[in-house]
Amino acid sequence: MIFEIYHNESDSNIRVTLFDIEIYNRIEGGIIIPTIVVRPALGNFLTYFHKRCNDKEFNKESFVRDSDYMNMIYCEMFPLFERKAPFNEILDRLERIINRYAEKYGLEVNVD
Repeated sequence: MIFEIYHNESDSNIRVTLFDIEIYNRIEGGIIIPTIVVRPALGNFLTYFHKRCNDKEFNKESFVRDSDYMNMIYCEMFPLFERKAPFNEILDRLERIINRYAEKYGLEVNVD
């Protein structure tokens, strides 16, 4: 499953991806291991940040901190992996984190 965090360019209505976050199960040594891969689109991310910098309602420090958190989301989820939480519980937690981030910064989420 892939979560795309994006925004639409207001002037051209083009979808601009900031993060692709993929979650899947892989088998290693006969054991199912949940895996999360975060792919930030650095160029798009920096362009978005630059465009929002002059917006008085945009908290730059919070955005950087929260985006770094998103980039390191595997670490947040590790306790669930360690206790072998069911995949649905891991997925639910991941969805809540992603949706909260997107809502906070006026972004959209596409799930594929």
